[in-house]
Amino acid sequence: MKNFYYSLSFELLNRDTLLTPQLKKYFGDLLAKQQNSEEKGKNYFRKSSIYQKSTQARILDAKLHINSNFLPEELIEKLRSTQSLFGDLLIDYKIEINITERKLFNVNDHKTGQMRMGRHHLILGKKTKDIYCHVEEILVPESELKPLSIFNNKAESNA
Repeated sequence: MKNFYYSLSFELLNRDTLLTPQLKKYFGDLLAKQQNSEEKGKNYFRKSSIYQKSTQARILDAKLHINSNFLPEELIEKLRSTQSLFGDLLIDYKIEINITERKLFNVNDHKTGQMRMGRHHLILGKKTKDIYCHVEEILVPESELKPLSIFNNKAESNA
């Protein structure tokens, strides 16, 4: 199995913070394209993919299981009806959170056979410790991810 240590995937996922600011730092403006959603009571499920706006290339796939009891209804409505990233909405609404129970994992991409790195974690209310969201994020294979980095593109344009 390929060693993901020191890879861009590992650098992005091996942290207990929101991924959105790091993705924007490396890939510029992003948008979320919802693939599926479901609501059951105060639970909202969203399956989406995150894309780089400039290239329309997919960066990652995400599954969110949100307990909307603890979040503003306006935030949930924007999640339902826009291409906003959940991390951006948490930041915009000044929701203070902690990331906990991070687990990194590797999966095989069934289309390409390449390895993809992901993480599971919980988003908790910083003060209340209420569980706001169970998150699964899986980046595209490293060979697709690295060329999309704005740092990679700047290095190529300076060569």
